[in-house]
Amino acid sequence: MEKKKFQSLEEISQGRNNNLNFIRLIAAIMVIFSHSFPISGGVEIDPFTLLTDGQVGLGALAVDIFFFYGGFLICKSVCRLKTFRAYFRARILRIFPPLFIICAILTFFVGAVLTELTVTQYFTDAGTYKYLLNSFLILQRDLPGVFIHNIYGSVVNGSLWTLPVEFICYIMCYVIYKFDWLKDQNIKWLTAFFIVGCLGIRILSGWVPVLSAVITPISLFYEGILCFKYRNKIKLNLSVCMMMLFGMITSVAIGVAQYTVFMFLPYILLYIGYVSKYKFFRFANKAEISYGMYLCAFPVQQIVCHLWGGKMNPYMNFLVSMPVIVMLGWICYRIVEKPMARWMKK
Repeated sequence: MEKKKFQSLEEISQGRNNNLNFIRLIAAIMVIFSHSFPISGGVEIDPFTLLTDGQVGLGALAVDIFFFYGGFLICKSVCRLKTFRAYFRARILRIFPPLFIICAILTFFVGAVLTELTVTQYFTDAGTYKYLLNSFLILQRDLPGVFIHNIYGSVVNGSLWTLPVEFICYIMCYVIYKFDWLKDQNIKWLTAFFIVGCLGIRILSGWVPVLSAVITPISLFYEGILCFKYRNKIKLNLSVCMMMLFGMITSVAIGVAQYTVFMFLPYILLYIGYVSKYKFFRFANKAEISYGMYLCAFPVQQIVCHLWGGKMNPYMNFLVSMPVIVMLGWICYRIVEKPMARWMKK
């Protein structure tokens, strides 16, 4: 039978025959590599960011990948689970148990061992227990006396900023589903409103820099929702994918990549994730470790830098940290995430 030139996203996104777990692992490694430079060398920009003249950061690109696929898969999840209880139960059990355990280990063990304070001073300092608020997505950066001589400063886990943004996206997705805004007429008006809102936030980001960091991942999450909504109309083809890749490279060359990433990146990710000739669909069947790696990576890299004297070569930090991060990601999956997944199914 002759192979179809164009393949419908609805057809090929059924089941688990895709590259998503593999891509998520690559994205997690991208984040770790990009963090090596500010954490251990005091240099904010990684080589990829330099190559794109600061337009596309490697870590930011990885976050965009996570959020786009997240929008697609979470919309699929809410349409399947339907009820508020079932949907948020699944989201909460996915995010919070590993987060709570990692925060507790950092607070009561890692912090106590690495602090410059005495044990008594550490455990009587209110800041020690305030760090546990990270378990509830109330971000706290420091533990008393920990990493104070590191070149990056005393931030224990700078990656956690994406979790509150992610949870806001989960709420957004449920609201869209609950109020029937996924219907054709409603989604058009909602998208127009969303675009205007994003443009307004872009303008405001000049006064409130944090808005600039969150608007791109939220926008790509919403694009993931749109791709799920119109999955029967989206046709994927290698030639179109190559055109999108060419458009992305051209955007970098002319200095507008930060604005065109929304146009080109989603199609490229859908093609690589679902249509690519080489599929790694069995990858991570035994252990999907990307979330555990995400939770552990920043603290591990800070610890390695601390043991090195507070500053080191970024490439060395990456090479030394990676095996430890992968091992901890696997342990987190086996001890926490997998039992939670089994319990959810029951």
